This record gives sequence, structure tokens and C-alpha cells, in this order.
Amino acid sequence: MTKIRAVIFDMDGVISDTERIHAKIESAIFLSYGIDISEKEITLLYSGTKDGVQFKNEFIKHSVNYSPSEAVRKKWLKMKKIPHDQIISIPGIIDLINRLKGYKLGVASGSPTHFVELVLKILGIRDKFRVVSGGDQVSEGKPNPELFLLTAKMLNVDPKNCIVIEDSSNGIKSAKSAGMKCIAITTTHHPKELKSADKIITSFDELTPAIIQSL
Repeated sequence: MTKIRAVIFDMDGVISDTERIHAKIESAIFLSYGIDISEKEITLLYSGTKDGVQFKNEFIKHSVNYSPSEAVRKKWLKMKKIPHDQIISIPGIIDLINRLKGYKLGVASGSPTHFVELVLKILGIRDKFRVVSGGDQVSEGKPNPELFLLTAKMLNVDPKNCIVIEDSSNGIKSAKSAGMKCIAITTTHHPKELKSADKIITSFDELTPAIIQSL
């Protein structure tokens, strides 16, 4: 059995309940360009991807001649105004992080690094992680494995000795392509959309260091 030495967390939808904030703001921006796409659909299609992928893809799909980078700029002007009390942790995640003593911990999020750092600071858990990686640190976002491979390299742990905790199909594909095991939690997606994970949980109360080591 391969020994797990590092646990790498996605952030939006895994550590923090911020996936819904991304989707709400993106949906409103799409509507301003004449594209009606729901928050649920945005989460289903683009959860975990590099910032801006959703605007590029949907602008092409709807033949909208606007700049994806301008849409991203508008998004982050709105994101910066989010009251800090709206940034909350997923139930049970902080207890789990505190139980993972002896593991190297990292975060690998499709969100920009500055936002990841801010969220972890607001939640009071930045010091729990040796490495924080954001989508702006790689050229290709999830489902490409680049972000997870970078995080493993920064942790100085072989990918096969890493396990990822994700909430999206894009994130699972990324982790598996990196040669890592993956646990999926059903915070933002239905279990059938997460079936390629090594284990699916509905609550962090179900997860223990023993289970992680058994995968």
C-alpha cells in the first residue's frame, strides 16, 4: 500500500463555502453580456477551473465579441467587495485539518493566489498549510494536472504519495491525471458527477486519517 504523506485541498467548495459566491457573481456578469447561464450550471461546468475559462468558453459558444479578461476584471472588482463575514468554512473542515497531524498540507485552488491567501487568513487557518497554490501560478488550470503537480513539487512529496480532497469533476480529473488519489465531497456536485473519485463523502465527519491512509 502506498503511504500518503501529503494532503492537498481544493479551496472553493472544500475549505470555504465560496463556490456559490463565484457562481453568483459570474452569473450576473454573464447576464450583463446577454448570456443567461445559471449559478448551478456555472458550478457544474466550471467549478475548479482557472479563472476566466468560463467567460472564454461561453463567449465563444454564444458568439459574443467581448474580452474574457475584461469580464474577469469586472468579476474581481465585485469579489473584492465581498463582506468578510460572508466567507465561511465548510462544516467539519477545520476539525479535519486539525486532525491531520503528521501530514504535509497544501492548498491547490483555481482561484488566484491572493484570494486563496485572503480566505485562509479570514478563516484563521493559513498557518496550517505549508504550500498555497493558485490558478495564477500555472498556465493550464484544472482538469489539467499542472496545479496539483506544482503543489506536490513545492511540498517535496512524490505525487503518488499525495491525496487530494476535491468537490468537482474537473478537480478529480486533475488529481487523477497527476497520479494522486482523490476524495470527493458532495458540497457542490451530485455523487454521480464525482464517481471517478477513489472515495465520495457527504460530510467531513466521515473522514479520518485512517481512511485517508487506507486508500
